[in-house]
Amino acid sequence: FGNVSFMSDGIPINNRLSNALDLNLFQSESIDSVEIVPLARGFLFGNYNNPVSVNFISREPDSHKPFSRLKYYQAPNNEGLIDWIFNINPFSKLNAYVEVSNQSTSPYYANSDYSNWSGTASYRYVKSVVQLNGGVDADSINRGFSSSQLNDILYDKFRAPVRFTNRYQKATVNDFRLRMLANFFENSFTDLSLYYQSNLTEFRQNEYSALSEFKVKKIVDDNFHKTIGVNLRQDLKFEYGKLISQTNFERSTFNSPLLAQETDKSSFSESLLASLN
Repeated sequence: FGNVSFMSDGIPINNRLSNALDLNLFQSESIDSVEIVPLARGFLFGNYNNPVSVNFISREPDSHKPFSRLKYYQAPNNEGLIDWIFNINPFSKLNAYVEVSNQSTSPYYANSDYSNWSGTASYRYVKSVVQLNGGVDADSINRGFSSSQLNDILYDKFRAPVRFTNRYQKATVNDFRLRMLANFFENSFTDLSLYYQSNLTEFRQNEYSALSEFKVKKIVDDNFHKTIGVNLRQDLKFEYGKLISQTNFERSTFNSPLLAQETDKSSFSESLLASLN
């Protein structure tokens, strides 16, 4: 939190409220390479002055040949991953790239299952549901059973008492962008992106409990933000070096129990890097 700026092809993708990223919400199979910008240059990228920046560089679809791939992985306890990539060129100057993936696991203990659906086609959509049981309550086992039964109950996924049987977190992410790559004049490279991002994180505890509110407290927290922005990178190559300009402007709207009311925030950053051969 507050230390790493995560980016996708130069676009900031951190949750704007927490200044962090749940990496389970990013499709790792679409990554071609990862660029690490360490101390003390990391603060030059993005608007949040984090000391380290991590840039996920996407796999670029090949414009000369179609490509498709299906990847399936399964582990114990029904933990699995399926990822489908499809790339085709219907016309000589038109490329279509689609990726759909799902990660999931069945509960080992009560309230511990997980599911995550993701899709990408210049528009990225993620739906994630995580059950949060808080771990096994070993103290309650000691109170209800003899010490010789502790391990038998502790590792029994049906009888082990978890701390929360009715607590979960759901995340919904929308990410849409338009990107233009161009060479306007010799020895130059322009990368211009317009983007829209929204993130809704819903935390629920005892949402459907039948017990009295005096005994069980219901917690319903929704944290939402949406961001509209523009990002421009301009590279200029000279005989003895290179100049890189990075400009970013975005406007975000926040709605959260952490804030007294809906809040708007605008941010602008400009950085310039020079290197000599």
